[in-house]
Amino acid sequence: MASDSESNISKKTSEKREIRNAELEWLRFREETLGPAAYQEAAGSKLMRKVKENPFVPIGAFATLGALSYGLWCFRQGRGRDSQMMMRARIGAQGFTIVAIMMGVFVGATPRNSNVVVKTEPPPKNISSS
Repeated sequence: MASDSESNISKKTSEKREIRNAELEWLRFREETLGPAAYQEAAGSKLMRKVKENPFVPIGAFATLGALSYGLWCFRQGRGRDSQMMMRARIGAQGFTIVAIMMGVFVGATPRNSNVVVKTEPPPKNISSS
């Protein structure tokens, strides 16, 4: 009985090791694919890089936040007409943000033309004895 429980425990620990090894292999694969810079980048520098890549997304987000805040303030003040106008402006700003995100995805997905010249050697000539 004791050996059965010990074998079950050893099986469970070996399964856990296999799972852990598989996870580590996946992380190694991602690091090799994305490069080490993806894992060594701080949050602030990543945010700044993303803002530089697509500056229209934060502009749209802040416009949405501004329209929402002012619209809620107008609603609280009892100015229904201004509140409705700001809620419509918020919808427009959200639409702008969605379009900016989609354009960023589209631009990021298209391959970039680089001026890298790849030199290839001609295939070796077959030496045949005649």
